[in-house]
Amino acid sequence: MKTIPSPGIIFSLILGAFLIACQPSAPSKTDHQASENESPDYEHLAKEIMLKAKGTLGSKLVTAIKQSGAPYAIDFCATQATHLTDSVGEANQAGIRRAAKNFRNPSNTANQRDLAYIESIESDLKNGIAPKPSTLIADKEVEVRFPILTEELCMQCHGIINDHISTETYERILANYPDDRATGFEPNSLRGIWVINLEKE
Repeated sequence: MKTIPSPGIIFSLILGAFLIACQPSAPSKTDHQASENESPDYEHLAKEIMLKAKGTLGSKLVTAIKQSGAPYAIDFCATQATHLTDSVGEANQAGIRRAAKNFRNPSNTANQRDLAYIESIESDLKNGIAPKPSTLIADKEVEVRFPILTEELCMQCHGIINDHISTETYERILANYPDDRATGFEPNSLRGIWVINLEKE
């Protein structure tokens, strides 16, 4: 005579089979390799660093203008701006620089790749297209560019002479930058670019 399992035993067997079937499978070797080989989001990393540099420099400039006006901010930029941005770069193991076609500081003169990006952004703005970053990935390094648009705060030192820029401020500009080319900008126009260099992983 056959022994019929009790309902309790049958239930336990069914439950056990169900739990085994519902356990998540271990990731396959292929999935693990795909995760390891996935490239970092260099644009996102560069943007975070750029925003840190922009925030550090911007907050110092606001303080300088509030304390002593735009002429003092010119002196501050001439002596401290590069040091501040370099310090952010060192803290984040990245290269940071600003570049412009119409530069104020000659050390910010745009190179050929910078100029190509600047011209593309100028064309986009002219056609009502929102400017976008540009990422160039080489063998050992990644270079990401971001536009610098002229904000209201910038107009006191980069706007139109005798309109946005006072005579005293312009005299201070020429005293620090005899070959200045960075005036005459309108709000939201392209003033220059940020260039962030990262080591390729």
